[in-house]
Amino acid sequence: MSALDTPQTAHFSIVSIRSVLVGLGVVVCAEPRQVGRCALETRRKLTWVERRDFWGWGCSQCAWVFKMAGPPIGDSIDEMRRHYEERCDKEFASHVCAQHPRVKNPKR
Repeated sequence: MSALDTPQTAHFSIVSIRSVLVGLGVVVCAEPRQVGRCALETRRKLTWVERRDFWGWGCSQCAWVFKMAGPPIGDSIDEMRRHYEERCDKEFASHVCAQHPRVKNPKR
């Protein structure tokens, strides 16, 4: 019996699978233990949001928006832009849509 004939067991934790899915841009449930009960949502995207009270980047699947804390950092406009984009991308990738639900019927 060769190594190819021997049954192999792969051990993955729900947390490691969730990390991979989030890294790929797939939105999963907020709590790893809920993955069995929740279906994967559609892929989320960083989109431009224009509201009366906010203009900037936000999530296509929830109410999360990027709010830069503090002034831009860098010695040139290009460096400031790069830092801004990196921070926005990092915060977008790490946010959990379930923590930023959209309001169904906003008051006008």
